[in-house]
Amino acid sequence: RGNWWGTTDAATIASRIHDRRDDTGSARVEWCAFLDGPGGAAPSVECPESDICDGTVVWDQTAWPYQITSEVYVCPTGTLEIGPGVEIQVVKSSAPLRFHIEGTLDINGTEGTPVTMLSGSTTPQVRDWTGLAFRGSSVGYLDSLIVSDADRGIDAQQSSTLQLNGVTSRQNRYGLYVYGAGPPTVNVTESTFAENTDYGVYVNGASATLDHVETTSSTRGVYVRGNATVDIHALTSRFNTDGLYVYDGNSTVTVTGSTLTDNDRYGVYLDGDYNTTAPQVTISGSSIHSNLGTYDLYTWRYANSGQQVVLARDNWWGTPD
Repeated sequence: RGNWWGTTDAATIASRIHDRRDDTGSARVEWCAFLDGPGGAAPSVECPESDICDGTVVWDQTAWPYQITSEVYVCPTGTLEIGPGVEIQVVKSSAPLRFHIEGTLDINGTEGTPVTMLSGSTTPQVRDWTGLAFRGSSVGYLDSLIVSDADRGIDAQQSSTLQLNGVTSRQNRYGLYVYGAGPPTVNVTESTFAENTDYGVYVNGASATLDHVETTSSTRGVYVRGNATVDIHALTSRFNTDGLYVYDGNSTVTVTGSTLTDNDRYGVYLDGDYNTTAPQVTISGSSIHSNLGTYDLYTWRYANSGQQVVLARDNWWGTPD
């Protein structure tokens, strides 16, 4: 730390350091607080611990942002607590950095003072960093968090368990990614997934509950695949290519009290993948209309299609006709 690397451009410095980002057999290098010239001054940043094991580490709000220059690892025996108002800037590098969590991550933002995690680049882009990666039997409590500029803003795999409340995940490739045979379990309330290039919410072979969630301006608002179980209440999915997309698996999806309107193609798209599977989907008490494709709800390629029924009763279709 506190060295002059011949430039103040963080991406250039990162490209000249070979460490664990490039090869898992290498050590991590922490080069936070790089100088602005030979013998110069360091920027006003916090340089936190990157290995969190055998205890609890707390990052509280300071006058400066936390600068991340190497992968942050929360061991199975570790807990990282992040207080309200903390800003975390992740340096952009050719091998994107990530938060790798196998223990517990407890984010305690509030409505007025959220925790912010974003790219440290002056010209931030999608996939500047990897995102929050929960693995093993990790646990995440994410309250009032804003996460952006990542590949997968929040990524839950293996046997991880997450509770999201008041989260905004935007301008990533995936807003929320839930995948694996553990399976991971994720419960989401009062959260927004917006302007993510591929998926607002992606659930594959896992279990998720979405309650008062908004997904907008993504290719798929909510995407369900494999043998997943997803319970959706009061979802607003608008201005995506498709509002709800269920594909390739015998997933069970229940939707109540939701709004699936104004999408570029379909409000609901259900695909059994060349007649090999039959997603079980029930939709009630919802608004499904004003989507720009030919249909508001589209089903096809179901296995045993003559025996399959999608229950879509007691909904508003934009007209009584």
